Amino acid sequence: MKNSLAETTKRRLPDDDEGTSKVDKRVNQDYKRSRDLNCVIVRNLPKSSNQHKIRKLFQDCGEIKHIDVCESEDKTTRISKIEFCNYDETLSALTKTLKQVGAKRIEVSIYKDSTLWITNFPPGYTAVDIKLLFSELNKSVLSVRLPSLRFNANRRFAYVDLLCPEDAQYCISALNGKDIDGYSLVIKVSNPLERTKRTDAAVVERREIFVRNLDAQTITEEQLRLAFAGFGSIEGIRIPKGPDHETSGDLKNACAFITYKIHEEALAAVSLNNTDLNGRTITVALADRKSYLERQEIKHILNNSNSGRSLNIFSLYPLSDRVSKEQIRILLKDSCSVETESIKDIFLVTDLKGALVDCNDDKVAAKCIMKLDNTTFQNKTINCGSVNDLKNSGRGKPTRHQRPALLEVRPQTVTETKNEEPVSKPQMSNDDFRKMFLGK
Repeated sequence: MKNSLAETTKRRLPDDDEGTSKVDKRVNQDYKRSRDLNCVIVRNLPKSSNQHKIRKLFQDCGEIKHIDVCESEDKTTRISKIEFCNYDETLSALTKTLKQVGAKRIEVSIYKDSTLWITNFPPGYTAVDIKLLFSELNKSVLSVRLPSLRFNANRRFAYVDLLCPEDAQYCISALNGKDIDGYSLVIKVSNPLERTKRTDAAVVERREIFVRNLDAQTITEEQLRLAFAGFGSIEGIRIPKGPDHETSGDLKNACAFITYKIHEEALAAVSLNNTDLNGRTITVALADRKSYLERQEIKHILNNSNSGRSLNIFSLYPLSDRVSKEQIRILLKDSCSVETESIKDIFLVTDLKGALVDCNDDKVAAKCIMKLDNTTFQNKTINCGSVNDLKNSGRGKPTRHQRPALLEVRPQTVTETKNEEPVSKPQMSNDDFRKMFLGK
């Protein structure tokens, strides 16, 4: 029997004061784990220093998450940025300063005010392109970090680690507002304490629920708030215009996204799944961590990989989850002479480490497969094939690139029967050898 809405909403979370303390505690933990606060910079390292030697030197300070190494500006020594798991380990690393390493005495200090946040660069830019912007200013770059596009294909920003705060301020003066192909760069010092919340934070933090099978003609935000407020503090409610696209497309159906303050509240609200609201049985689930409509389109393509439409779609794999749609478009244009108007859409399928490209016709898809299969893209060899090839690659099944050729089976001759004994030749005597070689 389905639960009634009134009965289900009686189950509430603990009081707001207790929930707030949990949130504050989590914020403090996140602060301690922040990448920007758990790094040291090591200067005056010998030129022979590499990641392995530096890790061995600092391994007794704590767990090392990442190491970057570059040459100093005068090319005589090396500089390294080391990221630890927490702030206490970072403080421990400071005790290594003035330690003799080879012929050098190293200098260790907290790494701060030297990481830049940059955005609004051209969509096709890679980490190499971004690094080149700073190299043209004669400034050394420790690393360029692009965001994962796994949960949001439209993210476009990067973190750039420089050697010192002075270099950071100089690059801001030179690059902020710079026009590149019609895009005006935005660049500033990254500050973890002033960082704005991500637009998809609620989805990533699992604080958003997705409600389906609502009556599009009568449902209102007030009705949803009244029905779901019993589980916690609601930050926002969004009712997309148009039908619920996962169903038949009937204009009578609608869906909604409801965002709570914390994950536990959203999880509790899922208990309203399969209950009645305004005479309809609704379904409630945590919101998908990808764009819902795009993910549904990807599922439709993968589930109908043998349909006629799939002839117009080809796959690229394996790809990093930092490869953007625009970078793929540039690849198609440069390598296959395929213009933008020949491509209907590009879908990033990061859970299968690939992408699907939907073309206007099968000739364009076939051309791309011939041109791109087994080629190099961003220093990696990629495969280009069908939708099924991408599905098989993600499931551990052999793709057409991995299927071994059939072994040639040599037909059995008459003399190679199973039970036949080998024919033994008579042994040759010494006289027989003399006749063979001496003719005697």
